[in-house]
Amino acid sequence: MAPLDDFNDEPADQAVQALRACNAAPRFAAEVVAGRPYRDVETLVSRAEDVARSLSWDDVAIALAAHPRIGDRAEGSTAEAESSRREQSSMDDADAGTRKALV
Repeated sequence: MAPLDDFNDEPADQAVQALRACNAAPRFAAEVVAGRPYRDVETLVSRAEDVARSLSWDDVAIALAAHPRIGDRAEGSTAEAESSRREQSSMDDADAGTRKALV
């Protein structure tokens, strides 16, 4: 089964958890999951963009608060922490100038 099919078919609570790794605002995950099934990845991405752009500033603050700052190491085993560790690992090879600029 393709990853999109997996996402379309998995229980709603699991799909919400997967999306929270991308955007921790509860409304984001709930609205994207409510739009399932998606016929293709482009439709899913378009829906996610529409929902993200419609979030209130309070929702944006929730999403940002759940995501560690660049260079910080996430603790725990949540989907957000695992996603952050994957993202942060790209800094392992960054030179000092790049690291300083990001801080």
